Amino acid sequence: KRPGVDRFLEALNQRFNIYIFTASLEEYSLPVIKALIHDFPEEKVLSRKHCKCMNGSFIKDLSIFKCDLSQILIVDNSTVSYCLQPQNGITISTWTGDDCDSELN
Repeated sequence: KRPGVDRFLEALNQRFNIYIFTASLEEYSLPVIKALIHDFPEEKVLSRKHCKCMNGSFIKDLSIFKCDLSQILIVDNSTVSYCLQPQNGITISTWTGDDCDSELN
């Protein structure tokens, strides 16, 4: 796990409605998420089937949430992933397995 991810998610979960939105296939992403966050609700995981494919990239279109977009943030390592709503994005660096990573602290 990325250093600080448990504390990061716990802090956010106390204040916000959290979803995990991944461009990975559901068959891959659900087991990984369950292994990392045992009690995360499966209905709050969105996968590749929820993305739009544009120019060979999988785009996470936040409009699928059918709510005020000013109330939604996406944290992602790829700005392409949220290019339809760039004002909603917070870019995070890609984690490479570094145990000294402090991006989430």
